[in-house]
Amino acid sequence: MIGLMSRRSAPRHQGAPSSPDVAREAGWKRDDIQGLRALAVLLVIGDHVFGQPVGGFIGVDVFFVLSGFLITGLLVREHQRHGRISYLDFYRRRVRRIVPVATLVLVVTIAAAYVIFNEARGEGVARDSAWAFAFLANWHFADIGTDYFLGGGPVSPVQHYWSLSVEEQFYVVWPTAVAAVLWLGRRRTTRTSALAIVTVLALAASFGYSLWHSMSDPTAAYFSTVDRAWELLVGALLAVTVPLLRRIPDVARPLLAWSGLGLIVLAVLVVSEDRPFPAPWAALPVFGTALVVAAGAGGTQRLLAPLVNPVMRYIGDISYSLYLWHFPVVVLGLAYAPDGGIAYQASVLAITGVLSVISYHLVEDPIRRSSWLEPRWRRSLSSGPTNHSRRLANGWLAVGLLVALPMTFLALNPSPPAAGERILAEAPSGTGQGAPDGGTPEGSAVSQTGSESNLAYLQERLAQSLRLEDFPALAPAIDDLGIESWYEEMKATGCLSVPPGGLDQCVFGNPAAEPLAVVVGDSFAISYMPAIRAALGETFRIQQLTLQECPVWDAPTTHLSGAPYPECPAYRSWSWDEVDRLDPDLVIMATSHRDVGALVSRATGQEAVTEVEKGLTASLRRLSGPDRLLVMLAPPPGARDLQTCVTSVGSPDDCETEIDTGWYDATDLEKVVADEQGVAYVDTKEWFCVEQYCPAFVGTTPAYADGSHLTLEFSRQLGPVMYDALAAAAAARPSGG
Repeated sequence: MIGLMSRRSAPRHQGAPSSPDVAREAGWKRDDIQGLRALAVLLVIGDHVFGQPVGGFIGVDVFFVLSGFLITGLLVREHQRHGRISYLDFYRRRVRRIVPVATLVLVVTIAAAYVIFNEARGEGVARDSAWAFAFLANWHFADIGTDYFLGGGPVSPVQHYWSLSVEEQFYVVWPTAVAAVLWLGRRRTTRTSALAIVTVLALAASFGYSLWHSMSDPTAAYFSTVDRAWELLVGALLAVTVPLLRRIPDVARPLLAWSGLGLIVLAVLVVSEDRPFPAPWAALPVFGTALVVAAGAGGTQRLLAPLVNPVMRYIGDISYSLYLWHFPVVVLGLAYAPDGGIAYQASVLAITGVLSVISYHLVEDPIRRSSWLEPRWRRSLSSGPTNHSRRLANGWLAVGLLVALPMTFLALNPSPPAAGERILAEAPSGTGQGAPDGGTPEGSAVSQTGSESNLAYLQERLAQSLRLEDFPALAPAIDDLGIESWYEEMKATGCLSVPPGGLDQCVFGNPAAEPLAVVVGDSFAISYMPAIRAALGETFRIQQLTLQECPVWDAPTTHLSGAPYPECPAYRSWSWDEVDRLDPDLVIMATSHRDVGALVSRATGQEAVTEVEKGLTASLRRLSGPDRLLVMLAPPPGARDLQTCVTSVGSPDDCETEIDTGWYDATDLEKVVADEQGVAYVDTKEWFCVEQYCPAFVGTTPAYADGSHLTLEFSRQLGPVMYDALAAAAAARPSGG
């Protein structure tokens, strides 16, 4: 539902309202613009709370156009009145309008995160908030979104601040450009024409760059100020050409307005995360908004009831507060209702509404109207110190009340339990075939008494974990999890991507052993490496040949972010040649199912299935050999991220998951192809789940670092069942094969 974050990982739908209410500050206010603000924020909120409409994230584009129109209009009018643009006045207004409420929401969100979540996630929210406060959130989240190892982490409750950062970065540059162009012009008409030409040129350059960047690196393009500038510049162009727009015949204005509104609705229906964005698909809402704004340039819109009415006007007034509050409430609320539902959705809307109304009337509007930051001589000409002081006092009272909310909650709710039931069941007695060294790995989740006992014991441990009512004292602790920690741990104890020149550094097991095993695949194969080393380390040399995000099936793919990944096919071809050169006795392969979403062809549905099937068939044929055992491991079904689901108000049930149909469909496809090619296939479902239910931890050991990749500790504990699976594959191999 939230899905947020890189266009493909959790965050893609956030947009900020056109920040300052400069229309009112300039002495005029358009109801159609307030209606557009309301429509935009309702689309964004609807997308985040209900998952509908699918294209609700286009609300950001509506906001950007309105922002460009209002801010540029303010700058042009100021130059017309005074012959110059005061940067100090401009940024005083920006600070008064933007910073107080934005800071309030950040402070409350950080406090609530520490109260509700675990310490590690609280620190992550604080770190994200620091970037947001500095108006650099877009680059921060773009960096996270383009990094595969950070893309699957918990959704940040302040991720929506990225678009506010885009605006503020744009307004560091744009006022100077406007002032420079207007200063160079001698006559008013010349200045206006020059500014229009500069705006068009900048708009075209930004749009052209965005067309290329949206295809080459979609996640970075989505967050980029350069890629988004053209949307603000469309609004700026409208502001520069207002004298021309006023000449539009009155009879044509309703038609233009309704056409624009229709384009926005069309965008909501047809734009999705799979389409190149922001260019060219953002053009639909951008030019739809431009038509509505242009139609209203000559006077009040009288025939546009969906936008021009008292309800939409008020929602437009508080749209900035609505936007800032809604996403933290959405994310924090999931701690109480991990599966969502009607009650959760209703609560989110109610809490968001209350917080927004309070912050608007007690903080946002009073401070914006105040003389705060103005020079002393100007404050003396304002409405008076008493009124100013009363407004600021009300604002700080609201700040105190809102900050006190999570603190009160902390006093009324216990923190996450430091200890709970600890499962320390002993392994079944008896002897039988176990690990090659005949021993039991320390802390193993399974016994060493033969394949049936190993799996049965593991199933019992899984079942016990599913029955827990309190969180046990996990080791490693929640604060030590996360994909970054996993990344560093795997580098320290093994290998990640194995470069052609680094083969010797990624050989494990017994260096004197004659049998050789090669492991190929992406990061899911990497996460199985501790289990493979525990199973085969005494009797095999183990050569790792892995590359993150590079699936084993032979089909062109991109990074999960959508960025080109030419290294993947080259690496795959090289590693296949290495397998032939090494001529191993055993080849183990594993790959993520989610890599299917990174096909260069952008195929979906049956077309994607067909492409992957052909690619997997080609890979299995290429890796097979007459004296070689080829085994394919199904990836783990996954579970909830412990850093997300372990909260002060939750229980272990919140961390359980049910295997989705996509995992079953993908494994069924792999089984069919493996059977056709005579390749052994290991369905690993029972290693992680009881029937279709999967815990996030087994005993006191977290199963996953991030909900997808196995922790080093749990993977190592799977050594005995890994050994049993490989032994069974070898035993089932046709004689003479």
